[in-house]
Amino acid sequence: MGGLGSILYLLNYPEDSGIAGIVLMAPFLGEREILHEIIQAGGVRKWEPGDYDDSDWQRLLWHWLKKYDLQQDRLPPIYLGYGDDDAYAMGQELLATILPRDHVVVIEGTHSVGTVKELWALMLNNVPFENP
Repeated sequence: MGGLGSILYLLNYPEDSGIAGIVLMAPFLGEREILHEIIQAGGVRKWEPGDYDDSDWQRLLWHWLKKYDLQQDRLPPIYLGYGDDDAYAMGQELLATILPRDHVVVIEGTHSVGTVKELWALMLNNVPFENP
């Protein structure tokens, strides 16, 4: 499942005890407009989503991620890997600010299969998931 799909699944089914955690590889996390809005607000923790409905998946996603930050101890851990020159790095960098530092891996690279393969090799042996 893609990174965005994985987060949206966790958002909708946080009680799924079959999820030990998720590893996101260079996920797309929204259009530049909302990412700039979050940055202008001072980051994910300071940003307020305002009123929105369920069709606004970007506000729903970032509002949930903001709340995830406050309840990491009760939800499966999120690990993030991406290349420093990824086309979607703006959203990835925002997500990285609310994750524990040891849950984020940034390497030299772009949004490419080669970068993802390198990230996977690095993260595969370093993500401490246990069977639930």
